[in-house]
This record gives sequence, structure tokens and C-alpha cells, in this order.
Amino acid sequence: MAVPAGLLCWLVLAAGCSPGEPPAPVPVTAGASPGRNAADDAATVSGAPRVTVPRDPGRLAGCHPSTELLGPGLVVPSTASPTTGAAGSGCSWTGPSPSGTGRGFLLRADVRAAGLDGTHRARDLFRAFRTGEVDGLPSVVTSPEGDPSCSLHVATSDDTSLTVQVGPVPDPCAVATRAASRLLAALPPR
Repeated sequence: MAVPAGLLCWLVLAAGCSPGEPPAPVPVTAGASPGRNAADDAATVSGAPRVTVPRDPGRLAGCHPSTELLGPGLVVPSTASPTTGAAGSGCSWTGPSPSGTGRGFLLRADVRAAGLDGTHRARDLFRAFRTGEVDGLPSVVTSPEGDPSCSLHVATSDDTSLTVQVGPVPDPCAVATRAASRLLAALPPR
């Protein structure tokens, strides 16, 4: 079975592959609710839900604004380190050490120039794939239950997303959700 070039590039973004423009999502119009426009209920062919009220993730560019939004209760501000890659840009921090263990957790937040479409297309490659919402925006968790780390992907629009990775910590997805919620609260609608 051949792997589509766009999916292959998405999988190796960390290795520096740049797919150019992401493929445009194709709407599915079957099953639209009566009285609503079919485009309102459309999902992409991959199953990624559309974002009805997109937000502008531009405010999260760089570590400084993001660090202020997360606050000292969630991360240690002095540990902020900018991250840049083919998929997007973001910041990583160390979180405070739980219960005096002397070792904190790592939290990384990235704004990606892709919505949840690519994540949905690659769903079979993840050990876990759980859909949900964070503050009314579609989300996907790609870490299995009991894993000491969590990858939470939240669509900020059909073509952008916020990815928050946390670990190792006892309840990493709760920390990732709290961090994503704080960051999303500062994003204005587009």
C-alpha cells in the first residue's frame, strides 16, 4: 500500500521535511442538520471536525507571551526556551517539581500551520487516539491512558492548531488541558 506524499511528510516533519501548503480539507456534506447549511456541519474527509469559531494563534508566537499566560503556577518562567521546526514554532518550559521530588516535568506548546486533519489522517499510527474538546474547540489526545506523558492537539481553526505536550508527570493530560485552556483563553476570534 502506497503512503500519500503529504502524509509521509507530515510524519517526518521532525526530520525537516517541508510539505509546502497542507492539502485543503474536503467537506463531507451528508448528514447536515435540518435548517442549517451543510457547510456548518461538515467535517473533513479524515473526520476532523470543522472549527466554527476560529481563533488567531498569533498571540502565542514566542515564549514571552505564552509564559505570561501560563503563569508561575504551571511553569517555571525562567526555563522558557523557544522552539522552531518545520511544523511550527513554540516554547518549552520546565514545570515545578511535584512534592519536592527535585525533578520537574517538561511542558511544550507549539502553534502549527495545520489543523487536526493530518492528525486524524494518521490516527492508525498512534497507540491511542481520543477525540474531545477543550474550551469548545475540537481536540485529539494521542497518548495512551497510563502513559506518563501526553500530547494534546487543539484546533484553533481548520488550518492551525495548538499542540501541548507534557511529561513525565502523574496526570499529564490534565496538566496539558489546563495549559491549553490558559493559552486559548487569550486568543481572539479571527
